[in-house]
Amino acid sequence: MNDPSRNRNAVARALANVPAITRTVGAIDAKARLVSAAAVGSELWDVLSPKRRPAGLRPLTAIPVDGLSAPATGGDLLVHIISRRHDLNFELATRGDNGAPGVRKEYHPNYYGAFIIDPDGNNIEAVCHNPA
Repeated sequence: MNDPSRNRNAVARALANVPAITRTVGAIDAKARLVSAAAVGSELWDVLSPKRRPAGLRPLTAIPVDGLSAPATGGDLLVHIISRRHDLNFELATRGDNGAPGVRKEYHPNYYGAFIIDPDGNNIEAVCHNPA
């Protein structure tokens, strides 16, 4: 997110909706044990929660692999999704489409991602770094 202060309310709403959406998609197959957790870049944290910075908060860093790099910025918002069913992971992550799921070799060989646009126009990426 290039300008976290401009998108503060949209991000706060999106984060507030993650638990409910996770429960809805998780109900498709409770045995898959779908869970999610959100992380934000340090710059975005300061915008969303001024004066409440955790002592151990550190900036997100780029992920280098084989000479390529998945970028990181202070405005990053990460939602980590895991379950026993990868299709449910991407069902949760891609409730819209701004780039179909696929390998993005320009970042690194195991970078599998999908992009969505949230209701306020922010481009959001779902990504998996695990080897196929």
